[in-house]
Amino acid sequence: MQSEMPKKYWKNLPEAPLIAELIAESAGRVQGMLETEERPAKPAPNNAYLKSLQDMNQSTAAKPTEESGQS
Repeated sequence: MQSEMPKKYWKNLPEAPLIAELIAESAGRVQGMLETEERPAKPAPNNAYLKSLQDMNQSTAAKPTEESGQS
């Protein structure tokens, strides 16, 4: 954080009083996140526009490129 904003400017930050507490709690927060079980990803929304993009992507990926066709 000090590389982004030197400590001498912290007095101008409204959130400055929270910095020391956040730093002190950071290791525990990181450990808690690491121990938390991953949640499954949300399913993709089912809409026509997204489906058309997926179809375009698949059809483009299925076509050989000019470089790969010139062996």
